Amino acid sequence: MSKDKVHYEPAAESDSDCEVRIHACLAKASLDDLRSATGGKPHTAEVLHFDRGDLQLSNERASLHKALGGSFDQMGFEKLTTALEARAALVGLSPTQVEKTYSQLTRIAEKKGDGPVSAGNRKLLIQQFMTHLGEDAPVLSGGADTCDWGVLAYRMMRKEPEVLAKMVADLVITSGFTMPNGRHIHIDNKSLQPDENARKNSPVLRDYFSQVATVGLNSVKWSTQSVDPTGAAVKRGALHFQQLPKFSGHDLGERVWKSEQGKLVVFGSQKRGSVGGIAYLDDIQRVETLLTGRKHSDYAVFLKEPNTTGRNEVSSPAEMVTALKAMKDNGVLPAVVQAYADKSPVREIYLKGSPHEPKAPDTFHGLAVVDVKDVEGKARATVYNPWGVVSEVSVDTLFDALSAKPKTP
Repeated sequence: MSKDKVHYEPAAESDSDCEVRIHACLAKASLDDLRSATGGKPHTAEVLHFDRGDLQLSNERASLHKALGGSFDQMGFEKLTTALEARAALVGLSPTQVEKTYSQLTRIAEKKGDGPVSAGNRKLLIQQFMTHLGEDAPVLSGGADTCDWGVLAYRMMRKEPEVLAKMVADLVITSGFTMPNGRHIHIDNKSLQPDENARKNSPVLRDYFSQVATVGLNSVKWSTQSVDPTGAAVKRGALHFQQLPKFSGHDLGERVWKSEQGKLVVFGSQKRGSVGGIAYLDDIQRVETLLTGRKHSDYAVFLKEPNTTGRNEVSSPAEMVTALKAMKDNGVLPAVVQAYADKSPVREIYLKGSPHEPKAPDTFHGLAVVDVKDVEGKARATVYNPWGVVSEVSVDTLFDALSAKPKTP
């Protein structure tokens, strides 16, 4: 990030003064965040922000505001973009990445007519995307089985929001997108309509932006996979993911389907259980590589298994601390982990942030680890949960959730 495009300004005088303005503290940013990012000054934490007068950034911002028309007044738009740009600078994004993100959102706003989704839903998606990025909020999966894809979408918001924005823009404009390797992913229009969770506008259920993002990521996984949910071999591109907008009981509308000998074979239903959200840590890293066109440093943390090598594997809390701190030092965080859903801290996070209990004691749940630090001699991790909750937990507790056997119901 060039020094001429990033500035340091005194933060607000009090911890609670988080009114968003150009040279003020970030929306929902803690003073610890600010001190950590700016040298740890004890009394005068400073805030990173982009130069609001930078010509290219200003032009892209102005184009987006014009394309949105009367959706935001000038003050509301300034507040939203100021928070977004300040947060982007804080997590290490470049002004160019923000410019490209604005450009993709402008494409959505400039789309004429309904297309795959209505103009109203497109503008809702833009607002939610900008809010998620500005508040560094978890990409939600509440009420859906897409926690792992919510974790990946959140990681991409912090690392490459312009890539996520392009995928989302292409989906709501054309119902599909093309990855850097040339493979095209098409999604049926039903999957892009706000489902029952998105229509409820709840702070703990998956919102519309989170739905479109996780549907897109999930579609990459299934469309590029060579085995179906039963383990049978298939040609790449034969599997398709679908999100039905209406639910029925415990059926969350997630489907994977293929055409076989002229017949439609559907995986996932109320009787069979959802398979659409199934993901493994290797899936998450593979999908990000496909979308960005480049290999990333390993950021998944696995529990040590016999006869495996070449992964971030840990067999104790101490090894987990070492792995997370190395990722932090090398700029790799957020890390992703999968923890047992009935174990602390995941169970407590469910109870605080989710309207649902974990479905089964052996259910794994995806989490993003965004920071690790020593507090009074104990390593603690900041965990973002796609149920909309952010928690700080001991690494001992987090490791236990990875390693413990599930409880007997």
